[in-house]
Amino acid sequence: MQFRVHIPTRLRVLGPTLLVLAMLLVQLAAPSAAAAQDGAGEPSTPVEVVQPAGATATLGTTVQINTNKDTFIASNQPNTNFGGLSNLDTGWYANFGAVRPLLKFSLDNIPANAHINGAQLFLYLDFALPNNDSGMQLNYARATQSWSESGATWNNAAGIGGSQSVLGTVGSNPGWASFDLTNQVQQWVNGQSNNGLIIIGEENPAQGRARIFRSRLRRLDALSAGQL
Repeated sequence: MQFRVHIPTRLRVLGPTLLVLAMLLVQLAAPSAAAAQDGAGEPSTPVEVVQPAGATATLGTTVQINTNKDTFIASNQPNTNFGGLSNLDTGWYANFGAVRPLLKFSLDNIPANAHINGAQLFLYLDFALPNNDSGMQLNYARATQSWSESGATWNNAAGIGGSQSVLGTVGSNPGWASFDLTNQVQQWVNGQSNNGLIIIGEENPAQGRARIFRSRLRRLDALSAGQL
């Protein structure tokens, strides 16, 4: 994922700027993009990133922040950790049952007084079940406790989410999907504990609907026009 943040002060880019599976893009003084999904094909950056990794960003440029940990949990395998896999499953998937990704971004280099004009979360969809499925609504819950990429399971992490909010809708065509996270990122910047997010899809066993995203290919973009 990637996240962009627009801020008037200088911000150092975190992590690589290309081919990260989940990203948070931080865009300085630029409007947030509307939720959209690209077509099929090999992953490419969903938005233009001006600054290379390790460079500093100024007002009007885009900064990419990568997740520092991710995994998913599964209700039918409640004691199993999937942190070593290359996929992030959500919905109801085969023998896994209800599946929920957990994601976390480090926002340490965003100034505490930054005003976020827009924040976009990007996830790369590998495939959907069933094929040609209609749009699936995804919700998210802020994780209220810390969790480990190599230790999170359904039994110890399914209950750490707060109240759910609508994240957006994702179709069935492979490619990048983006979701607005402006309000949540602003709350983190304002001092709310950042333990990451849990993503929740359609979990009705009779429907058997799932979305399979790529782990480590994500991005979050955030926009900040000034100081609070």
